[in-house]
Parts: sequence; C-alpha cells; structure tokens
Amino acid sequence: MSDVDYTYSTSSEKRFLDITSRFTEVSHLFFSRTAIFHDQISFTYGEIRIFVDMLAAQLVHLRVRRGDRVLLWGRESPMLIIARLSILKLGASIMRLKGDESAAQVQQVMGSLKPRLALFSGAVNAPSPDVFGRTIQVFDSSSLLRKPARKANTTIRMSPSDIAFIFSCEKESDAGYIGFPQSAVMFSFAGRGNPLQVIPGEVVLLHPS
Repeated sequence: MSDVDYTYSTSSEKRFLDITSRFTEVSHLFFSRTAIFHDQISFTYGEIRIFVDMLAAQLVHLRVRRGDRVLLWGRESPMLIIARLSILKLGASIMRLKGDESAAQVQQVMGSLKPRLALFSGAVNAPSPDVFGRTIQVFDSSSLLRKPARKANTTIRMSPSDIAFIFSCEKESDAGYIGFPQSAVMFSFAGRGNPLQVIPGEVVLLHPS
C-alpha cells in the first residue's frame, strides 16, 4: 500500500494501520464476528463489508475513480477506517492528515497533490470552515453513512482465528470521541473462547495465533 502516507504515525500505530489497510476485499468476513467496538457500540465484519460497499457507492456518485486521490482528515475512528477501505476498494489513493495541520499546510498539500475530495469523521473532530477553503468538496463520512447503534457487552468472547479492532474512549468525558493512544497493543489468544475485557484508553488488535 505505497499510496498511503503514514509519515505521521508512531511505529506501533503504523503497524496497526498497515494491517487495516490490507482489507481491500472484505466479502469473506463473518457476519457474526465483532470487528470494531467503541463505547458499547459494535460493528461486525459483515456490517463493515456492507458499509464499505455503501460508502464506496457514495464515493463513486461523488465521481471518485481509480487513480484519484482522497484526503482523509482527523483522528482515527471506525468511520475513517471504513472510509479508508472504501477508498482502497475503488483503487484510489489516500492522503492522510492528522487534523491538527494549519489551513496553510492543508492548502499546500491540496495544491501539490490535488485530491478529488476530502473526508472527515464528524464524530471525532470537524475541521473549521477555513481549513479547506472553497477549493475542494469536503464530506463528513459519518453523514454519508449512518449506522444504527447496537449495544454490546464489554466482555467479548472470540476465538484465535478472529481479528478485532477494539476502540474505547480515551477518557470518560470523551464519550463521543475515539481515543487513539500512542501505542497499540497486539497479542494472540491462547485458546478458543477466552474472554477479553475492554480496557479504557487502549486500542487492541487481536491477531490470529
């Protein structure tokens, strides 16, 4: 995935994002497996497959084509991960900004790389109107694709063959925000059906053993 710019990431975040970026084909994923968990709201792999297809269709409607560049702006969130997979599914390239860049820096990036459009997740942090100016269409990925909330237990039972991305709030006051800490935790289950207790402030990647 040489198109994806990870220059801002720490090494462990880069490892996490490298793995998520490989899911350009998600049709084989199980509907019943919990893939993303945040603040007691869960996404299954099957839902991700549907959401990726739906958002990809929205992007096609917005005239995103193979070889185009799409700017992803803001902190990591489940919706931005879905947006990333949708962009890769179309064969477009990803330009990644953390969301703390100045308007001048953003304008410089857009001027040199000329993205087709920009996406952000309003549930995380919305850009101020002067960040992008009027030179590019800017869309909230959360508004392009609305997901009904479904409650889930904080203890999830999974098998060693499962891969899960589990998000929890960085702090309790950030109930509507996604925390992405400096280091992601990677580990394997020792046996089938071992319980996982979600720990606030962590992003946990369960890798097949």
